[in-house]
Amino acid sequence: MQTTTDSASLLLYFRQVLGVQSVILPEVAQASAQTSVEQAFKKSVLFILDRELSAPAAELLSKMIFAMKLGSGAFEILNSLKSPIDLGLAHEGFRQLVEFTDDANALSHSESFTRTWSPEVLLVRPELKKRAWGDLQMVMKRLS
Repeated sequence: MQTTTDSASLLLYFRQVLGVQSVILPEVAQASAQTSVEQAFKKSVLFILDRELSAPAAELLSKMIFAMKLGSGAFEILNSLKSPIDLGLAHEGFRQLVEFTDDANALSHSESFTRTWSPEVLLVRPELKKRAWGDLQMVMKRLS
């Protein structure tokens, strides 16, 4: 009999490599693996932008994501004028939400949500990069 970790790894392989969307497991294995499987299928991070980024800001965002060591399938980027709660995304399918802002009064953190400086702001005010990187390091810590 496979362990929960083996089942989750196998199902993740089926989904990512073979494109299989669902697998029927025996009842015992299904019950014990359900939580691990759901966690395994969640993407790690949803990055939320309130506007389209300029080319230099998009490049900076790419560097930030690369520095976080997120694989290409581990995150998504959403451009939206609405907050994640307004969008009904409150953590659906993602382990962490990161929203970028240019409003110093809006910076905030919770267990699964971080609001930090927008890459556009970081280009204009490079002294804020340390703070933004610290925010992203907290996200990475919560993912591990």
